[in-house]
Amino acid sequence: MKIDHIAIRVDDIERGIEWHNTHFDANCLYFDESWAILEFDNTKLALTLANTHPPHVAIAVDRQKWPNLEFKQHRDGSNYHYLQDPWGNCVELIDYGCNTSENP
Repeated sequence: MKIDHIAIRVDDIERGIEWHNTHFDANCLYFDESWAILEFDNTKLALTLANTHPPHVAIAVDRQKWPNLEFKQHRDGSNYHYLQDPWGNCVELIDYGCNTSENP
């Protein structure tokens, strides 16, 4: 398995994109009014607003290996399930499957 992305909270999506691009030359893959996904050489960083997505670490998985969990679908067609580890950290299991732009 691999870490797909890390999600952090920002107060302003466009300002967050600009800051990460200026300081780290991050490539913005997608953004809208509530979140953005930035690409770095080794992973992605999601910028989210409060009350939209929790701060989390996302791990790419094959959801078929998690038959007892209910996966929901994001706007991009990826399937996800949020877990909480024993210390209260949010972990997203994400499966892009074969029908999304992430995994053509």
